Amino acid sequence: MQLLGIGFAKKSWISLTKKLQKQLTHQLNSELFNDQRLNSDIEIKNKDFKNIIIDLFDLKPDWIIFSKDYFKNTETIIRLMDSLRTQSEKKINFVISIRNFKQNMNSFLKYIPEFELVNKMHLKISAQELILEKNIKTFPRIRINSEFYKINYRNNYGEKVKHSSDEIPLNSLISLKSIEKFETYLGEFKPIKWLENVLKKKNASFKINLVGGILRESKGCYLFPGIPFNSILNVKINNLKIDHFICLD
Repeated sequence: MQLLGIGFAKKSWISLTKKLQKQLTHQLNSELFNDQRLNSDIEIKNKDFKNIIIDLFDLKPDWIIFSKDYFKNTETIIRLMDSLRTQSEKKINFVISIRNFKQNMNSFLKYIPEFELVNKMHLKISAQELILEKNIKTFPRIRINSEFYKINYRNNYGEKVKHSSDEIPLNSLISLKSIEKFETYLGEFKPIKWLENVLKKKNASFKINLVGGILRESKGCYLFPGIPFNSILNVKINNLKIDHFICLD
């Protein structure tokens, strides 16, 4: 298996490949590729970009690990992966190495990525508050279908929508910050006041700030804390699949 690293300092790359080799039963062949044009916040010229792609193909990678810290422009990573995916005769697996999960993931959210979780659920996310820095040990399943009849909110594309619990698209994750108001049989409520009422009614013992939003599942709508790093299986941006994220810290 040929592993290619892009954007790593030599010392960091050696350390990472040693850790990966310990997880494998076969020999890992690795190469490190760095190009200053990839480290710019200016879009790479088409001619230079094509030459970089040719150089990468010459190394015949099976897996490519991108160091997120090296790239000032996330668009460059997306463009590279998409070009390699469409032009390669073989499947190349993509991995992104990050230092801080919440901070590094924020730059990908403008593409409205689809997260596949370890429980096989697929969720599209554009709100950074739904990305959690810390793992969650437990979070109760609190069903809220009967707690409102309409919800006014902005979807992932910034569009104002108004839905009942059944009208919310399946597998939607709605941030509390994107909600304007809840319409209930007792009147209209802003998100925090509505949530306070729900938690009191349900005798919930956890703090209100642990609720990040509302998740629409096949069985209904539930309060949801957000997505921690250890719950992610892979991420898709349009037709581009990022097979893994690894957190160096």
